[in-house]
Amino acid sequence: DKHRMLSPDEVRERLPGLRDPLRGAVQYVEYITDDARLTLENVQSAAAHGAWIANHAKAEAFFRDSNGRVEGARVRDAFTGSVYEVRARMVVNAGGPWAQEILEASELPVEKSLRPSKGIHLLFDADRLPVSGATFLKSSTGRRGLAMRRLGYVYVGTSDDEYTGSLEAPRATRADVLDLLAMVPDCFPEAELTVDDVLATWAGVRPLIAEEGKTTRDTSREDELWHGPEGLLTIAGGKLTTYRRMGGRVIDELVHTLGDPPGPDRTMEVPLPGVPEGDVQRWVADRLDRMRDAGVDDHTLDRLGFLYGAQLDDLLAFAREDPHWLAPLAPGVPALRGEVRLSVEREMALTLADFMDRRAALLLFSPDWGLAGAEEAASIMGELLEWDDRRRADEVEAYRQLAKEHGVPAD
Repeated sequence: DKHRMLSPDEVRERLPGLRDPLRGAVQYVEYITDDARLTLENVQSAAAHGAWIANHAKAEAFFRDSNGRVEGARVRDAFTGSVYEVRARMVVNAGGPWAQEILEASELPVEKSLRPSKGIHLLFDADRLPVSGATFLKSSTGRRGLAMRRLGYVYVGTSDDEYTGSLEAPRATRADVLDLLAMVPDCFPEAELTVDDVLATWAGVRPLIAEEGKTTRDTSREDELWHGPEGLLTIAGGKLTTYRRMGGRVIDELVHTLGDPPGPDRTMEVPLPGVPEGDVQRWVADRLDRMRDAGVDDHTLDRLGFLYGAQLDDLLAFAREDPHWLAPLAPGVPALRGEVRLSVEREMALTLADFMDRRAALLLFSPDWGLAGAEEAASIMGELLEWDDRRRADEVEAYRQLAKEHGVPAD
């Protein structure tokens, strides 16, 4: 797809309210994904090709033999507390922002220090910020950012600040929110957006490799392979958009180190499990039409069409067993009861947050964080996973707390 130039009028059709002076724009094709579901698709593909998968299992430290060679990792089950020793011919430390932490916990040398950088995003109703696609932003003060449309929402990002807090749960502070928010009315003065328009926030941590004398904004996003000690390979740095290339480099290095014959790299050809056969858009449209005929509303269908591919056939199969699986999860929540079952039976969801956030994206992209559907989702998961009443109540309360942490802090 080639880029093309847009006139000021064409820009305003896509980005109404953009500040003057406006001379035009360059339009090019970009891609949007749900990062949690993209990760899940890769996990499922790995399982289909022979990998063993463990969810809610934390690699706490590597262990070595008497000669100092890394033999495996100690892995803790987050639910039972049980610790297992997992052994392998080679161990890959793909810990992202935790890569240095696990090396230090294992009393192993760190080739270079990581310098985590926090980035946040703010979520708005698209009626308040009617951006039709995606755009780079630059404020009058020179601050750069982006605005991205996703269904009935627009999110704005991002910050890039050195982060020294807990890697487990980075959150947007009120100061973070106000700082980023200042860019929005500067770029879109007609929208008159205030902090009261922020529906949700989220934060993430970039696993940057420290570079002397550079800020996190100037630090490279490139990845590096670190060797050693024997038996261990660490992949550090990098970013989502280069994950397949990073994985390929790791595999090539493992093949070389172990002396195994190289196999064919088929990642350019083998689709992820959720990709249906044939014309994808036509395939998805056909399944959504069937759901519409079954009474599913258009708002929910739009969301299903964004999140799912081949899994839509699973939801239709559930409905053939019992039409109630296509019933709404709760009034005002654009999700189906069958999605909960799908997340447990096909996608290894083990907690309510697994479903609400990491599988169904309801934490951010639904009214009031999808809280109206939390108890029903916990009830369905409880039936499938044999939770008692106390466990169900605890899961709902934990999710309520998670939702609260993704709002705008009071101070």
